[in-house]
Amino acid sequence: VPGAQNVWIAKGDDSPPVRLGDGVAHGLSPDGAWVLASQQGKLLALPTAAGAPRPMSEGFFEAIRWASWFRDGRRVLVWGQTKGGKTGIFVVDPEGPEPRRIAPEGYELVAGGNALSPDGLLVVARSPENQIVLCPVDGGQPRPVPGLAGLFVPVQWSEDGKAFYVFRMGEIPARVEKIDVESGRATLWKELAPPDLAGM
Repeated sequence: VPGAQNVWIAKGDDSPPVRLGDGVAHGLSPDGAWVLASQQGKLLALPTAAGAPRPMSEGFFEAIRWASWFRDGRRVLVWGQTKGGKTGIFVVDPEGPEPRRIAPEGYELVAGGNALSPDGLLVVARSPENQIVLCPVDGGQPRPVPGLAGLFVPVQWSEDGKAFYVFRMGEIPARVEKIDVESGRATLWKELAPPDLAGM
């Protein structure tokens, strides 16, 4: 089918990859039993072994830009567009009601699959004003991180969940800084650059 997308899984040994189904893959569940995938706005879990696909959300999203598992392996964080045309960041619980919005319309998920804090309580996002904010998963208003706006790009959380790493778009060498989420205090972690800067 022209334009069709497929989900495959490979074990990393000499065995051939196995096709799991149609759609766009977004991530492996914490227990490795499921692959999160989207198909034209539908969100589902494809089993990595024998079994049938498990619907996660149907009829709510028009398009899904990004999705990732919570560590509980049950809920899913989604950045997408609803059937009504409104974009947003949502928590999907297949055992609960319809997806729940956790940020106002127009807020964008950043750091991809690393946007969710290690304890699953906060999500890093970008406001329409280009400010980096923390969105509480359980409800509440997004909280701006002091000093982070413009071209800063969050990469991932620290292991203790008290900071995350960022770099500034266009800087060479790239200065990766560790940002304290409470104070906004930045500490240089590492500078990254190619061996030869000629032509950069």
